[in-house]
Amino acid sequence: MKKILMLSFLAFFLFSACSKEAVKPKYIGDGSDKATAPKGKVYDKILIKVNDKIVTQKDFELFKIFSKATLGNNPEALANFDELALKQMISMLVLEYFAEENKLEVGEKDITRKIFEITERMKLAGEEDFRRYISEQIKYDISLQDIRNFLKNQILLEKVQEFVVLYEKRSELVRPTEEQLKSAYEQNKKYFTAPGEVSLAHLVILVDSKAGLKETIGVEKKIESIREDLLKMKDIVQRTKAFYEAVEKEATKVNEAINFKKNKGELGSFDYQKLASLFPRYTSVYALNKGDISPMVVNEDARSIVMVTDKKGGETLSFEEAKPRIEQALLMKQGGEIFEKWINDYSKQFSIEINQ
Repeated sequence: MKKILMLSFLAFFLFSACSKEAVKPKYIGDGSDKATAPKGKVYDKILIKVNDKIVTQKDFELFKIFSKATLGNNPEALANFDELALKQMISMLVLEYFAEENKLEVGEKDITRKIFEITERMKLAGEEDFRRYISEQIKYDISLQDIRNFLKNQILLEKVQEFVVLYEKRSELVRPTEEQLKSAYEQNKKYFTAPGEVSLAHLVILVDSKAGLKETIGVEKKIESIREDLLKMKDIVQRTKAFYEAVEKEATKVNEAINFKKNKGELGSFDYQKLASLFPRYTSVYALNKGDISPMVVNEDARSIVMVTDKKGGETLSFEEAKPRIEQALLMKQGGEIFEKWINDYSKQFSIEINQ
């Protein structure tokens, strides 16, 4: 039975230290054991086998593409990346057995609900918008079915963790004290901030594909001149009004479908993730303040400037405001440690083979 096993990039390395003390896997081909091919047709090399469940080399490489995008510039994680990713895949196979034993299932409604929750939280238009966002983040054109497959595994992981921590091991959970909460707040205060959001408007002038150098330079000079004139206005309200007027006068309108004068150039409000998904060329604008206007943005077929018409969030929350979030984080950390110990013990009953 061949399966594509992928953890959501949002949940990857949730139990990255798992299997440190688990049963030592058998490495196929080192003389310690001989691989037994599972029933069914297999189209590429079997990399991992846990009892009768398998992961192929192709599955693993795809999983690594998704997972690597979550690490950023984390040297420690990247140094041990293949080893950690391998443990993740083994853990997911082990958890599938536990889910089957305890009748924990993930239906299509669960997956659809998860996608809706994510798109609502990220303020994305829908499933296709979500697909484009993930593809951009992982630099891989992922399909909607692949997204549903790997969200299915995330949901399964969540269900198993909830079952283990909140039912089987609930007595081991200890609620954090007030002192622990305050200590965590003081040590991590910079992370407890109100969600940031910027409202943007842009002025876009298209450059004809047949335009020569002189015409292109003319468009750029016009954009730069507009920006300079706007920045001379110190009053933000006056500057914003003048920006809208400049859009009405100078922005390109080809037809109703291609109309940059529409809504006075207003794009809407964005957190960083949504901005990076929909307008990646404008992400640098997120760091600007209300009333600021970006330097000219150069595209193949357009020149534009972007104004921050409003900016909210980013301020540090008080202890009382952050308290529920801190308590949840500490309980999750504690639950993760309980789950890690449990899966190490649970894994020992399985025959784990790795073909490297």
